[in-house]
Amino acid sequence: MMKLRVILSLLLIIALITTLQILINPLRRSSENIRENILRLTPMGTDIHDVIDVIKGREDWRVRYISFEGGFVRPGPPIPEWPVTETSAGHSVVGEQSIRVFIGSYRAWYKFFLATFADIFWGFDEDGKLIYVYVWKVVAGL
Repeated sequence: MMKLRVILSLLLIIALITTLQILINPLRRSSENIRENILRLTPMGTDIHDVIDVIKGREDWRVRYISFEGGFVRPGPPIPEWPVTETSAGHSVVGEQSIRVFIGSYRAWYKFFLATFADIFWGFDEDGKLIYVYVWKVVAGL
C-alpha cells in the first residue's frame, strides 16, 4: 500500500511539472494553438510590412529571412487547403513573398539531449497580403 502511494505521488508530481511547463512556456502548446495566437497578432490579409513591424516588437524572436521574391517551402506533398503556388521535388511553395522567424526552443525534462525548436512562416500573395501562417516545430539533438 505504501509503494502504491509513493508511485501515485510521483505520478502526480510529474503531471504537475508537465502542466506547469506548458503554462509557463507557450511554445510547449500545440502548433495549432500557437498558429491561432499568431493569427490574432497578424490576421489573414495583413500587409507584409505590418507583420514585419509586429516581429520587430518581439525581442525574443529572431528573423531567419524576409523574402519579397518567393514564398516559403513546406516539405511534403501539397495539402489541398493550402494556397500553393507551385510544387516541385515533393515540396509545396506557399505564397509569392514570405517571412521565417525563430520564436524559441525548449527542452522536456525527460529528453535530456533533445530540444524542440519552433519557427513561424508567413506566406503572402503577390500584393504582400498574408495568405497563410505555418508553425514548424522540430526536435533535434544538441
